[in-house]
Amino acid sequence: MLSNTEVINLLAVGAVGDGTTDNAAAIQAAVNTAPVGAVLYAPAGTYLLRAGIKWKTGVSLVGDGAGKTVFKPTNSGPLASGFSCFYNYTDGSIWNTLDDITFADFEIDGSGITTTSYDVGSKGINILYMRRARFLRLYVHDTLASGIGCDQLLESMIDGCVVDRAGRQNSGSQIGGAGFGIGTGAFQDMQLSLTNCVARDCGTHGIFFEHQFSGTPTLSRGIRVANCYVSGNQYGISDWGVEGLVVSGCHMIANRRHGYCVSGEGVARIAGHSGIVTGCVLDNNVLDGILIGDNATGRYSIRGNRISNNGRHGVHLVNLAQAGTLAALEHAISENDIWLNALDGVRIDAPLTDGHVFQNRIRSNGVQSGGGDSGTSTGITATTLTDSTKSWLLDAHKGKTVTVGAVTATVIGNAATVLTLAPARSGSAWSGSTPPAGAAYTLPAAASRRCGIQITAATSHLLVRWNRIHDNLNNNGSYGFARRQQYALSTTSTGSLSACQIEGNDVLGNLTGTFLFDTAPTGGYYVRWNSNYNPRGIVTPPPLPASGVAQANTFGADATVFVTGGAVTSIAINGTVVGLTSGAIPLGPNASITITYSSVPAWQWYVG
Repeated sequence: MLSNTEVINLLAVGAVGDGTTDNAAAIQAAVNTAPVGAVLYAPAGTYLLRAGIKWKTGVSLVGDGAGKTVFKPTNSGPLASGFSCFYNYTDGSIWNTLDDITFADFEIDGSGITTTSYDVGSKGINILYMRRARFLRLYVHDTLASGIGCDQLLESMIDGCVVDRAGRQNSGSQIGGAGFGIGTGAFQDMQLSLTNCVARDCGTHGIFFEHQFSGTPTLSRGIRVANCYVSGNQYGISDWGVEGLVVSGCHMIANRRHGYCVSGEGVARIAGHSGIVTGCVLDNNVLDGILIGDNATGRYSIRGNRISNNGRHGVHLVNLAQAGTLAALEHAISENDIWLNALDGVRIDAPLTDGHVFQNRIRSNGVQSGGGDSGTSTGITATTLTDSTKSWLLDAHKGKTVTVGAVTATVIGNAATVLTLAPARSGSAWSGSTPPAGAAYTLPAAASRRCGIQITAATSHLLVRWNRIHDNLNNNGSYGFARRQQYALSTTSTGSLSACQIEGNDVLGNLTGTFLFDTAPTGGYYVRWNSNYNPRGIVTPPPLPASGVAQANTFGADATVFVTGGAVTSIAINGTVVGLTSGAIPLGPNASITITYSSVPAWQWYVG
């Protein structure tokens, strides 16, 4: 029990914890008459509420613990309005906060609220503008909207709370519906900590911070999240508008989209920046382990995490809400263990300046190596598809979409004959009704290029140093002794490197090669001091032979030959025509290139 000025036993003021008596009036009267500093004590029992309780400053509520003291908001059917169990979104403001409130040691069961459509206001706790608030050891579950949805929490703490299945009526794309939904922006220095909490199977985010003032670009700071577990949510932990959010020691596992998400898709269209994610495990999320998007100011630090088994990329930089318009600055990815992600370990799909990729282990990514396939299923359930005639490599279809007739599902893993599918909150992975056994299915081809680091956007002053980028699945029988990560680092035709430094990396042991540049890098230092590489970079090329005459690669290392101009009719490697007449042509040691032309082209050789 808290040591405050007065303790008021709710049973002594008319409340009845029998699970059937409506306690709304009795508890509201107790709140209204309690002096500032009082603690309302709810002994073990189930307290039915047919209306929400409007809270006031300086009054606390404690129970005997989750599973013992239970508040159960209930309405009279689907046509009735929803409501929050405890609320106050009218009395608080920047200038008039609700102060010194503690909610501790009770449960909110939101399963008794039903409405015909989603009601963003039907939360477990919905109180705005609080100062020195404490949420301790609460269990909130099955609310229509967010479990603990409290905005503008100043000098406050949330500790030891568990939220399950919040936002149960949220479609996944509507506002609200988070386990912990915290609006920010009213105070620059919030001084808020959220620690030792759990959020599972919530409609949108497990833990969510969102800047809510579109006309105020100054973001809140002083917020940290530590030692939390988020799983089965649409997003694990999301920074949609905080400065310097610190997230440490958390598990973000098996969320339906991303483990960690930075985005400007919130109400103010402003992303978070300058945050730190450290010492976390981000595993088996359906899309990316970490997605950083819409970040004009950037400066995120991703350090010392395990980022593994995700269905798309390990770390993904991309623009979302402001697609293609913003360049990220100074993101740092260091000392992480990034492995067994379906596509790339690190993927840069948005312009980046002054990035830093340092001392990571980026290994055995690109597990989605299986070609396009089709067949007739021998068994289908809500979360699996079986074809007993197949012998697929382990996880070779991870991250793909399987199509059966008019319905689809996302593959989160596969064994030799079974596809495991990512379930939605309904429990079924399928976009419609579960197909019958014997239905035909199709799987698309794998991505054409799978890398430790892949760059598809303009990138300048990037430092890639002292990383180990390789694939050791050739030593792993479970994966068929087959490497899948094709290159350590590559740029596509839309990507570029300018004034960058790629040096001191260990890149021995990828499936196809080490570095592949579709666009020739400019300025800087490229592939120097990297193991298994002759550190020559752009070299003086051999003279271009006559049309149809082969030229061998005598540099003793992989090379990329950039062919431009002229009138080229064919290019062949070791006598095999490659189907290109210009661009970047990979050429292994001692391999030969033959260019047939009617007008002399130019070529540039890049070695290492």
